[in-house]
Amino acid sequence: MFAFRYPAVVILSFVIAGILAGRHVNPGLPALLAIMALAVMAAIYVYHRLPPGYFVFPLAVVALAGAGMISAARYQVLRPDDISRFATSGEKLRLFAEVVRWPEIKRGKTILACRIDSAVTDRSIVTTSGLIALSIRRETTQFALGDRISFVGRLYRPQAAAYPQRFDYGEYLADKGFRGLVYIDDPIRIDVSLAGHTFFGGIINRIREWILAGFRAHLSEGSAALASGFLIGETHDIPEGVYQAFRRTGTLHLLAVSGSNVAMVLIVVVWLLRWVPLGRIIRLGLLIGVIIIFSHLSYNQPSVIRASIMAALMLIGRALYRRADLNNIIATAAVVLILYDPGNLFDIGFQLSFVVTWALVLFLPEFNRWFASVRLSRMVTYALLVASSSIVAALVSAPITLHYFGQTSLVTAASNLVVVPLVSVVVVGLVILIVMQLIMPAAAAWLGAIIDWVLSLTYAAVEWFSRGEVELRSLSTISGWGALALLIGVVCLLAAVTRRRMRPAALMAILVCAGTYVATDLLPARKVSDLELINAGRWQSVVGNQGSGLAVFHPGREHGDAFALEFYPMLLGRRGEKPLQFLFLEPRYRTEFRLEQMSQEGEEIPFQPVGATAEITGPSVWINGQSLSSGANDSDYVITCHPGMAIIRTSDGRRLVIADSLQSALNLSGADLDSTTWFFLMAKDDSDLVALAGATSIGPAWVFLEKSRISYNVLRDSALELSWRRAGIDLVEVGASRRLDMPRPD
Repeated sequence: MFAFRYPAVVILSFVIAGILAGRHVNPGLPALLAIMALAVMAAIYVYHRLPPGYFVFPLAVVALAGAGMISAARYQVLRPDDISRFATSGEKLRLFAEVVRWPEIKRGKTILACRIDSAVTDRSIVTTSGLIALSIRRETTQFALGDRISFVGRLYRPQAAAYPQRFDYGEYLADKGFRGLVYIDDPIRIDVSLAGHTFFGGIINRIREWILAGFRAHLSEGSAALASGFLIGETHDIPEGVYQAFRRTGTLHLLAVSGSNVAMVLIVVVWLLRWVPLGRIIRLGLLIGVIIIFSHLSYNQPSVIRASIMAALMLIGRALYRRADLNNIIATAAVVLILYDPGNLFDIGFQLSFVVTWALVLFLPEFNRWFASVRLSRMVTYALLVASSSIVAALVSAPITLHYFGQTSLVTAASNLVVVPLVSVVVVGLVILIVMQLIMPAAAAWLGAIIDWVLSLTYAAVEWFSRGEVELRSLSTISGWGALALLIGVVCLLAAVTRRRMRPAALMAILVCAGTYVATDLLPARKVSDLELINAGRWQSVVGNQGSGLAVFHPGREHGDAFALEFYPMLLGRRGEKPLQFLFLEPRYRTEFRLEQMSQEGEEIPFQPVGATAEITGPSVWINGQSLSSGANDSDYVITCHPGMAIIRTSDGRRLVIADSLQSALNLSGADLDSTTWFFLMAKDDSDLVALAGATSIGPAWVFLEKSRISYNVLRDSALELSWRRAGIDLVEVGASRRLDMPRPD
């Protein structure tokens, strides 16, 4: 049976179920303890009465209960001293923390995972706990795992998706266990009270700096940056254009250390140890030590930890003369990582690493048997295997990248066929270069020249593949269910291709997955409301779904290109017809400048102004030319613009008042408004919310607000809450998206 042949796979599935249950369901500690007790008793019974293979099932149930308890403690249990209690206060705090993971250096920013132990507020020190993400708006390498730091900043909760059908970064951070975020402009504002206080962390830092210095000494500047990325995942010195070229060609994974890096490093070390007389156990200890050091040098990325655990298990099995099964080894590595940190299950790198690795283990041997049966030459067989692995990796990773990023490369298979062998040669050469720096420094210069040439050839290949439009883009990310359906469909397709006896079942599964994907992501959504309210923080919107449609854009404090980069692409990605009318709640000259900038950057501008004599300093209305060309009807909305606000009348007599301030709305005392009028206001600070409680002429209303500008006391004032509730006022916080049906006039 499958369960007996792959017990670790069965246990992994139960562990994942336990993590998800603890994250979303929270069955409670008594229920989990009861399940674990029953599973232990069942395990004892199975051990004495049934064949040994059945022991995996009660063991899996124990794993489920244990994973559920770990996950519930991580996500559901909020300790009294949890740092998240300060996330809505709006005040600046001095936080004292320890950097518990290697810094994550990205384009234009550095993210530190910090475990907080105390905070200074109101001139008093408070003991606290929890993990936060410290985002530094600059690339820096001056921090390391184990640093004790302190800094001043406002703590924010991870926000939900800014608008519908986009990747929810706030939920992603919450899944990884972060209780909040702090933003810092410059690393100089962070005090390091104890740098690299762990002895091992200090050694790793010195080794890494020595390796990078050697690359800079023997390679050109650009090649040294690429070499650092290929070998240990150090990418902050790679120019933006080079980084984007790797991203467009689907070869960006080569700049994140993976199993191939670990394997090639071990191959070189094993070859060197052949000349040293060592016992089996000592050799095993040295190799595991190399794996641990290399994993830390590579910042313990999920992919390298997975590969390190797998490599260590295979080495131990070989030392004990046991045959290693890759499926059980992969599952065991996943179980260890998930139980150590439940947030790994929700990590993008973790998901891509395990999905791609498992797909290669399942399907690459079948392709290898095909090629061996044809009796091709070794070079041709190797090229076909590389091509097959590239195609399999591209297919199974596409649903995940479409879910998180809304895009995937169309040339991944072709580019990897050329680039992966070159990078493999480079990685082996770099390991040898590091060794030669120790024993033969003069010869290292000659080897460095050869590696430099291969690196130049590698980048030339990447640049050639990156020319033109090579990405499959979706204007919105696909849903989690849609991505899962696509992934299962791809796996079933590969199974149907490689295993003839599985084709009927696989083809049936493909049809089911295709139907699920179409139902969840492609079918037009049923119109369930008249209006959609979106508060993205930097901008707000009211989208009308009646008739020909209306889209209101209010830039808030944002006067940049949020319309071109976020709002308009969001509307294009919506299902169904696009809105006919666009209302810009800003001075008309800003709108004209905004659209002109889009035109100069090559964007097609389908908007036509309504009313050439509209006031230049007030809001303006534009018609979407694309909707007109698709046969849209005349507008169902009549819009009257006033300074800082607009009145919208629907075809059935209802009214919407959109105002960028409370004062603008209060100036409507003489307007012809009645109970069918709804107000949509922007609260700039505490005074606006306090004034709303006494504004008897306004209501019902929806108020957009940014929590960082509103104090905790005002939001939680019971008297104010009662006044807002009586007036029918509801607050729309940053990241919220609401649907609303307005009452119709009698």
